[in-house]
Amino acid sequence: MLVFAASSFAQYARLIVFTENGDRFFLYINGKLQNASLQSNVTTKKISEQGVTMRVVFDKEGLGEKLFKIPVKPGYELTCALKFNNKGEYVIRYAGEAPLEEEPINEPEPQQSARKVPSTQPNDNTDQENVDININMGIGGTGVNSNVKYTQKVSSSSTSSSTYSQPQAQTASEPKVISCPAMDNASFAEAKKSVAAKGFDETRITESKQILDGNCMSAKQVKELLTVFGFDESRLDVAKYAYKRCSDSNNYFMVNSSFQFESSIEELNTYIKSVK
Repeated sequence: MLVFAASSFAQYARLIVFTENGDRFFLYINGKLQNASLQSNVTTKKISEQGVTMRVVFDKEGLGEKLFKIPVKPGYELTCALKFNNKGEYVIRYAGEAPLEEEPINEPEPQQSARKVPSTQPNDNTDQENVDININMGIGGTGVNSNVKYTQKVSSSSTSSSTYSQPQAQTASEPKVISCPAMDNASFAEAKKSVAAKGFDETRITESKQILDGNCMSAKQVKELLTVFGFDESRLDVAKYAYKRCSDSNNYFMVNSSFQFESSIEELNTYIKSVK
């Protein structure tokens, strides 16, 4: 019976969705309203589908509504942040995940609030944005966000047998411009393998920067390293850090193809111009 209960529970997932600046919204998951009143932080009911369409209808005039496609992982609670990009448009960012430790309580269907709740069908005249998020979900990394309601489980990471030089601690400031040869193929392969083994983008970023603090990479190697990250925001962070330790920075245009959004390429190019 215990095995059956665990198997049944693992079929479900939950989402926590919040706005970083406190904007309130109604949240629809596959057309079903999740919150009875306007909120800036919404926890969904049980989700049995592994892929959902999320519709966010903002309260503030001028923000309209947004559509996002989100993959979910059965047995886990996924946290997503709604934030503005550099074009002033709302985008969604992965903030963390945690195993569901208890069966979600069946909540009653939300009652209509005094404010008129938008219809469940999107308006054809509304500016919409569809985002397919590729989340590499693993267990064993760490991700902490004090502003959201989830818990991360921490486990010790395995020791890498790679031959690259890795400092014990990451420096707080960005590395100075360094001129050195790129890592050899074998050392880079071990470094990439070690980064990819981490469960979350946050820990992958930390290890990538530790590697770059003691090694240089070619533009081609940087482009390949970025493939292990699930989000443009993470790729952009590492791409900026790696630029000052690129052995052939004149070829850094190769890195542009690693990004999903044009805005990420623009932000990287702006950064490169600022440090030249």
